[in-house]
Amino acid sequence: MIDLIGFGGSGFADLQMQQDGNSTVLDLGSGQKLTIADTTIAELRSANFRFLDAFTAAPGYFEGSPEEQTTPPVSANVLLTGGAGGVSLASDASGQLVASLAGTIYSPPTVAPSVFLVTKQEGVSDYKNTLRGFRHGIDKIDLTQVGISRFEDLHVSKVQRFKLNDFAQIHGVAVDTQAVPGQEGIVKMLYLDALEVAQVTAEDFIFAQPAMVTSEAVAVPEISALSAGSSLFAVEHSLPSLGNLVDAMAAFAPEPAGPALIGDMSVQRIDSTIAVAA
Repeated sequence: MIDLIGFGGSGFADLQMQQDGNSTVLDLGSGQKLTIADTTIAELRSANFRFLDAFTAAPGYFEGSPEEQTTPPVSANVLLTGGAGGVSLASDASGQLVASLAGTIYSPPTVAPSVFLVTKQEGVSDYKNTLRGFRHGIDKIDLTQVGISRFEDLHVSKVQRFKLNDFAQIHGVAVDTQAVPGQEGIVKMLYLDALEVAQVTAEDFIFAQPAMVTSEAVAVPEISALSAGSSLFAVEHSLPSLGNLVDAMAAFAPEPAGPALIGDMSVQRIDSTIAVAA
């Protein structure tokens, strides 16, 4: 959502828009231009703008505690559950337009190190988490709930959220991923306001433990094969040698005698053959 302060009598149809590459440029008059990065004219709708006569601040805004500002717990562990909005435009004392981020903005609650826990949002491609004041080397971003186990699965890129007269008033670092378990496509997890890519490293994150293959799953087949081999070995050694058995029996056999005549029939000794099968 873009708030245009001082344009109360105007409407979406009154906007002068031009396409500049991948960005849309709005001519606001008096030499002022608004550049909306990575957005085409066809993507813009009247619902993306509010035309206001004057700026109305939320209760407590000038005291540093806007109504939608998340109050982090004292433990310095902050749950990131979304809530970020778009960009709001207002005029300063000199009449120049000034942009600011709208919606929920998370920040460190104390000077002590903080841990920002990214909560998993099922089926959501944009978590709408905006974090301001993240301290590189001091604070941590916990990704255990979303299942990211290594820094290589993250895409850290520089983004310009708002440009006015070719000057980036709102810029920072986006942290995206395509490695959320059970979800396809790119997931926009986090926006770190006013940071550079070099200020976001693997040491700034707490990762989930990677899935491990248990040793039992690998050892069981080997043990089974070993047991089967041992059993076969024992059976083979428990069976007598067929050759040795025949030789032993031959040692006790009587000397062959001549054929005995019984009537007209000739009877001869018949050698027995013993076959042993496993």
